[in-house]
Amino acid sequence: MASSSSNPHITLEIEEEEYPYPSHVCAPNFVTFKLSCKDEYRIWKTQTLCLLKSHAMLGFIDGTLVSPQRIVSGKEKVGDPNIHWLWTRSDSLVKGWILGSLSKETLGCVLDRLTDQQTEADCSAMDVWNELQTMYGHAVLPQLPPVVAGIFYLIFLFPRILKMLVRPFIIKRVQVHADAMELLETVCRRIKHKNDPNSFHRCYTNPIFEAIRENAYEVVHWIVPFFKNAIWSTNKDGHNIIQYAVINRSEKVYNLLYHMSDHKNIYRTIKDSSGNNLLHLAARLAPTNKLNLISGAALQIQSELQWFKEVEGFVCPLNIKQKNSFDETPQMVFTREHKELVIEGEKWMKATAESYTITAALITTIVFAAAITVPGGNNQDTGIPLFTNHTAFTIFAISDAISLFAAVTSLLMFLSILTARFAEQDFLFKLPTKLIIGLATLFISTTAMIIAFGATLYLVFGQRNSRILTPIVVLTCLPITSFVTLQFPLIIDLVSATYGRRIFGKKYVAYSKDSLERMKRPFY
Repeated sequence: MASSSSNPHITLEIEEEEYPYPSHVCAPNFVTFKLSCKDEYRIWKTQTLCLLKSHAMLGFIDGTLVSPQRIVSGKEKVGDPNIHWLWTRSDSLVKGWILGSLSKETLGCVLDRLTDQQTEADCSAMDVWNELQTMYGHAVLPQLPPVVAGIFYLIFLFPRILKMLVRPFIIKRVQVHADAMELLETVCRRIKHKNDPNSFHRCYTNPIFEAIRENAYEVVHWIVPFFKNAIWSTNKDGHNIIQYAVINRSEKVYNLLYHMSDHKNIYRTIKDSSGNNLLHLAARLAPTNKLNLISGAALQIQSELQWFKEVEGFVCPLNIKQKNSFDETPQMVFTREHKELVIEGEKWMKATAESYTITAALITTIVFAAAITVPGGNNQDTGIPLFTNHTAFTIFAISDAISLFAAVTSLLMFLSILTARFAEQDFLFKLPTKLIIGLATLFISTTAMIIAFGATLYLVFGQRNSRILTPIVVLTCLPITSFVTLQFPLIIDLVSATYGRRIFGKKYVAYSKDSLERMKRPFY
C-alpha cells in the first residue's frame, strides 16, 4: 500500500495517481449545454460520463473513490491529512465540473436540496450526482410484473381488437344501405315505366311521407327526381312534404327541400286547412319520439326554439304575425304548446344548478383553506413558506389559485341561474351559456384542486423517494377521468347545441351540385 512506504515523496506520487487532478481540462468542450430540465438529462448525463471516464474521475461519483476519512464499519478511518487533501481537491474538481454544467435555476434548486441535509462544504461530487439523479433521472417507470405488463399490453391492443370486431358490422351496414338504395332506384324505374303517369301518386305518396317522418332524406332524395309531381304530395291532413318535415322535426329533409329554390316562395306562404302557415306548424310541440332523443328538458326547449327561429327566418315577414283559424299567431301557438315543457326545463335547470352549487362551494372552502395553511408550514421569522424554492410547491400554489378562482366563478354562474326569470326565450342562449360557463369552470377547478393535492403529497412524502410520484400521478388521474367520463358529455351537448354546427342546412349541409341539379329536373 502507498501508506506503508517509508518515503513520503513516493507516497504522495502514488496517491496523486490514485486521485488525479486534471485541472487543465476545459469541461464545456465535453458538456456542451447547461442542464435545465428533465428532457435534457439523458444527453447531459452521457456527456458528463464521457468527461469523467476519459480522465479517470468516474470513481468520485460511483462510490469507488470514497474519502479516506469516511466512516467504515462504524469506525473512523484515520489516514494521512495529505491524502485526504488530495481526495478533496479531486472531488471538488469533479463537483465543480458538474455544478458548472447546470443552469442557474437547476443549480439553485440542487444547492437548496443539499443544504437541507448538510452544509454546502460537506457535499461531495457523489452527493450532487445522486441529487440530480433523484431530480431528473427517474423518467423511466420501474419494470412492471409480467401479469401487470400483460394487462397493459391488452389495454393498448383493445382499440385494434375493437376495430377488427366492429369493422365487419360496419361493412355489412354500408352494404345493406347500398343495396337498399339500389332496390329503391329499381322500384322507382319500374313504377315509372310500367304504370300510368296519373297513378304514380298511389305508389309514392305513403313511402315519401313515411320517409319524412323517419328523417330518411335519402329516400326523398331519390323519389322526388323520378316523379316531378311528388313535390306536391299531401297526406290525409292536407300537409305537403315540407310542412310534414317541420311538424316531425325532420331536419335532414327540411335541409334537402330548402335547396330546391324553385319552390321556396310557395313554401313561404302556403297554409293548411286550419289556416296555419309554416311558422304555426313549427310552433307546435314536437312529437314525443323526437323530443326523447334530446337529453334534458332545457335542451329540448332550446331545440324547439331553434326550429321556431329557423322557420321564422324562412317565411315571409307578414306570416310572423299572421293568425290562423283559431285567431292565434305563431308565437301564441308556441307559448301554449310549450308551456309545460318550459316548466320542466326550469325545474331541470334549477336542480342541476343547485347540485353543482354545493360542489363549487365545497371546493371553494377547501382550496381557500389550503392557500392559508400551505404544505410544510412557514418560516417563523420571515413568514415565507419553507418549500418556496421547490417546483412542486410552485405547482401547488398555481393550481390552488386556479382552483379557487374557477370555483368562485362557477359558484356565481350557478347562483345566477337560480335567480334567473326563466322566460322561454332565455333557454335559447342565455341560460345554456351560463350553465356551460359554470360547468367548464367547475371542471377546471376540480382538476386544479386534484393537481394541487397531488403536489402536496409529493412535497410531504416524495422528497427522498421519487418513486412515489408514479402512484400519485395515477391516483390524481382517477378522479379527473371520472369527472370527464360522467359530466363532460353534458358540457359537450350544451356547447354543440348552443354554439356548434347547426342542424339546419342552408350553409352547412353538403350536397353535391350534381345531386341538387338532379333534384330540380325530372328523371328521364
